[in-house]
Amino acid sequence: MKTLLTNAGWSAAAHLLERGSLVLVSIILSRMLDTAGFAAYGYFQMTVSMLAAYAAMGLGVTSSKFFAESDQLSPGAMPPLGTLWVLSVLSGLLLALVILLVPSSWIESGLNVPSWLLATGVFVLSLGVTPGGGILGLERYVEATWASAASSITVVGGALIAGSYASPQAAMVVFIFASFVQASINSWIVARAIGLQRLFVSMSIRRADLRKVFHLAGPMVTVTLLASSGTWLVGRILLSVPSGEHQFSLYVIGLQWLALVLYLPGMITRVIFPQLVKARLDENSIERSQTSVLLRQGMLLTSTAALSICCIAILLSPWLMDLYGAQYTSYRWLIVWFMLAALPMAPAGTLGNGIIANNSQWAWLFITAVWFVSLITLTYSQKHFGAPGAAISYGCAALIQTVLAYLVARRRGLIRD
Repeated sequence: MKTLLTNAGWSAAAHLLERGSLVLVSIILSRMLDTAGFAAYGYFQMTVSMLAAYAAMGLGVTSSKFFAESDQLSPGAMPPLGTLWVLSVLSGLLLALVILLVPSSWIESGLNVPSWLLATGVFVLSLGVTPGGGILGLERYVEATWASAASSITVVGGALIAGSYASPQAAMVVFIFASFVQASINSWIVARAIGLQRLFVSMSIRRADLRKVFHLAGPMVTVTLLASSGTWLVGRILLSVPSGEHQFSLYVIGLQWLALVLYLPGMITRVIFPQLVKARLDENSIERSQTSVLLRQGMLLTSTAALSICCIAILLSPWLMDLYGAQYTSYRWLIVWFMLAALPMAPAGTLGNGIIANNSQWAWLFITAVWFVSLITLTYSQKHFGAPGAAISYGCAALIQTVLAYLVARRRGLIRD
């Protein structure tokens, strides 16, 4: 437990820098840009993240699992780490080219978001997929904190400059550059930990290696597409209602605080994942029973952390909206709705990682599909409520997901009495 909390602390520090900087950037730009400009930046960030998740093809979780296994397996059984890296870069490059070729009206949704910036952002974010997963699998949380710090300083400083010129496009460029800084530092950390020779040796496009990669990545591709598309589609639904730009801007603000509530639970979930993988690989039955212990500890810690953060933030929420400017203060309780929606999400990640670590990724795909359908259906049915309705949809869909994940984990013996 002590090691778990220590690792979670460092991981939380890294993620807090990332999430905190994004919230700070959101506050800066909402005050320095007009509503249309802020909506364009929020749409850019959301769309790039979604498309980069498409390009990742589920390789982020696959990288975490393979890098965690690399410490436990013999050199002859080394996972195809280099192959993963090549595939993630190539897929990012391919999708970036597709974005440049398709009509811009398919993506931009009437907002001033240049296609070349979207393409560049997708490619740069794809560069960080494998090293980001490697950082998690190798449990290099201390070093990762420095990468997050460098990226956070870059994006906040750049937002101040971009805001002073009232340029959402300049803010988009800053976001891309900050992502490149983080990806570069993480790549250096992972390459130093594994060794360039081991990476080059495992870099091949053989059929056996591809089969090994996509045995896990296959269902995770669809999981990633559903998870990232859900957020984006909810935004498109809100853009379609009267005063769509205003409701979408509120949605962007709410998502920042939802993510902030989940930052510590997310770090606990990330820390537990490599330990779940190693517990599965250990043939000792006593050690393998640690899966149940880890999942119970993870659920307790994530739920407690989310509730604590939520309670503190709720006390401040009526004043928090004032930070975003007078055009948003009529929705003083919006942040509360999104923070409450985050509570049932907290244990879902831990349960999902337990299911994936034990080679039940198809079950997690089914659970994610149910979540996706629930989220979109609920949002569309109450779109006239705007951003607050979206918050309710998130909470209800997350509750369904967590209950299903718990039932699957118990049925597969991952959680024992």
